[in-house]
Amino acid sequence: MLFAALLATLTLQPMQEIETPSPNLPRWEHVGGDDKGDFAIDPQTMHWEGRRVRVFVRLILQRDGGGDPTIGVMRYVYDCKAHTALVEQIDIFDTDGQLLHSNPSAPEDMQDEPIGADTPNDAVTKRVCR
Repeated sequence: MLFAALLATLTLQPMQEIETPSPNLPRWEHVGGDDKGDFAIDPQTMHWEGRRVRVFVRLILQRDGGGDPTIGVMRYVYDCKAHTALVEQIDIFDTDGQLLHSNPSAPEDMQDEPIGADTPNDAVTKRVCR
């Protein structure tokens, strides 16, 4: 879900002004990664609403064949009891931290999706739902 959502937004909507933390700030906390990319959370953006927590997640995807990576910062809402995730916003940045593209989720498209085992969202929930 995380990788597909990020890649799908590369061609969708024009850039908009948003309050998203820069992907280059030192406050990002590494959560996991694999040969496809690396992901981290911004603990300063964690906000609890009952059993749900809203947090920004940074994903750095390595491109096949080299070149600059794709950097996305997504605002997720995780339901710690139901083990689901909802994407509210996806922003794409260049390697200098400049916003290239912003894609807020339309309210009718926002749905809690189950989190699969051993996925980036599974690793994030293990950190934010402690």
